[in-house]
Amino acid sequence: MTIENLHRRYSVGLAGLLTGLVVLNAMGGLARGEGGKVRAAASADRIGLENTVTLEITIDGSDAAGAEIVEKPSARDFRLIGGPNVSTQFRFVNGSASFTKVIAFTFMPLKTGGLELPSVKIRLDGQVTRTDPIPVEVVAGSVLPSSPGTRSPFGTLDPFDSDAEAGAPVDPGDDLLLRLESPVRTVCVGQPVPLDLVLYYRVRIGGADLEKEGKFEGFWVETVELDPRDPNRVGRREHDSRVYNTQVLRRWVLFPLRPGRFDADPWILRILVETPTQSFFGMTRRQVVLRRTNSITIDVSDFPRAGRPATFHGLCGRYEIQADLDKSAVATGEAATVRLTVQGEGNLRNIPEQRLTETPGCKIYAPKVQDNIRLEGGTLRGSRTWEFVVIPLESGVFELSVPALSFFDPESRTYRSVTPPAMRLNATGERVTGTGAGNTGGFTMPIQMKGRDIRHIHTGPALEQTPPGRLYRRPWFLAIFGVLTIVTLGAVVIDERRRYLSRDRRSWARSRAAVQARRDLRACSALGRKGLSAELFTGVYRLLQNYLQARFGVNSLELTGARLRQVLSAHQVSEATTADLLDILQQCECYRYAPAVAETFRPKELLARLERLIRIMEGGQP
Repeated sequence: MTIENLHRRYSVGLAGLLTGLVVLNAMGGLARGEGGKVRAAASADRIGLENTVTLEITIDGSDAAGAEIVEKPSARDFRLIGGPNVSTQFRFVNGSASFTKVIAFTFMPLKTGGLELPSVKIRLDGQVTRTDPIPVEVVAGSVLPSSPGTRSPFGTLDPFDSDAEAGAPVDPGDDLLLRLESPVRTVCVGQPVPLDLVLYYRVRIGGADLEKEGKFEGFWVETVELDPRDPNRVGRREHDSRVYNTQVLRRWVLFPLRPGRFDADPWILRILVETPTQSFFGMTRRQVVLRRTNSITIDVSDFPRAGRPATFHGLCGRYEIQADLDKSAVATGEAATVRLTVQGEGNLRNIPEQRLTETPGCKIYAPKVQDNIRLEGGTLRGSRTWEFVVIPLESGVFELSVPALSFFDPESRTYRSVTPPAMRLNATGERVTGTGAGNTGGFTMPIQMKGRDIRHIHTGPALEQTPPGRLYRRPWFLAIFGVLTIVTLGAVVIDERRRYLSRDRRSWARSRAAVQARRDLRACSALGRKGLSAELFTGVYRLLQNYLQARFGVNSLELTGARLRQVLSAHQVSEATTADLLDILQQCECYRYAPAVAETFRPKELLARLERLIRIMEGGQP
């Protein structure tokens, strides 16, 4: 043996000895670790009304893994919109091991001023601990963070993510706005108010979802169907000396029902923002932010008392009225039709019921009403038609007239009344019998026999005879027929599904993913009953790897944090479920490098979490 080989063996042995001492020291430090320490902090101490704030509860210590939330926090001045999101960290620092668990909740403020984030109850090592409230100052608008976010203490699972040092995504601030816009703010009762919900953005948008729907108290609301081909729906506008891309999301026409000062209830939208990264593969960072609409006030004035006609009933707009008679001469007892049409723009649905003036010697029936109303140009346009059937009961010339229609013109701020010219109906013939004078009497028409009975009504003992029962009416026959039908349909459905899946191997593997996962879970449970071992964590990791590949198409090379978040988000898997999945994967990885740390985990809890995770990703209840 040469001196060089002897020196190499001595160096290798010394390195192994030092490594063993470090690991033993770490295990001793974890075993001697103090009880969990709980602290709460807010992501910012000053935010805007359109921003969100994250409340993070950090638990340090050897028993931090068992910490849990007693109940979700609630606050009068904040709206809970996300959480709890759980993250865990295990690390070695100077030869000693430490464990940290972070539970995060996301809140959105409901008003401005000096507010407080609520306290949170934590159960740790059998005892309940309550965190202190966190003061937060809320101002109007949106507030950009003064410095970039700190790096996450949990690192990243993606070794190719070049933005891992960039920390948490930064809120886009004033580059993303949600606004309620109307060209008019002062109207009178019944005057239409066009209103748009517009998204202003200078960032890349991946999608949007409604978080909270606002109400329009004191208004009759007409929703406008947006045309995807309308060029004015998407464009560019200037706001506060900045040019934005804009998109109209909703459009309404509001009709005030009473005078007063009305503040529109804010709308809250959940928006997916995509930020380009420095990644070699050109990947994007995705984050969900919330935006609230601006405050908008509409002043509604009452109709002026001066010059108000007696026939005015609160109608606002501009209208015309027209009346036509289909026949000018009829015989007594013969029907004539009066068509009365009101057309124009305004709240046509609020037009009072029209009628004909009472005419002695004529019978006037209740009208049939037809509407041709459409939303156009920020108001209602069209017509409403009444058709009256008029029957003269005696001979003579009858004058049919319509009462005046009064309305308020908001442009000229004056009252107007319109009425069509009277119509004349000439009736000839004898007086219809069985009627009295005036419009209140009825009349009788002679009854004519149109035909005779073909099948006569049978009477006598023939009605008491019971017809013989038929086979298809027997209960047992219906039961057998129903069972055979259900079985046949089930067999056809199963056969068709099997044929379809056999043609699509990807769909077949996805449909069998849950079955195979449950089979592997039973095998892991058998290993768990024997105690924690390398085989248990290896089996759990292989189970998740096979399930993610079969169910979502994520192969082993793509099993990274960023890729999992992107794929699971596209399949509508919640952030909490994704975080739980990554936590289990991290525990499996942790066992590979520090097997002694894994002894703090209980096999039953790990397998129960794994079973609940698979059930949630299959669309079931947690």
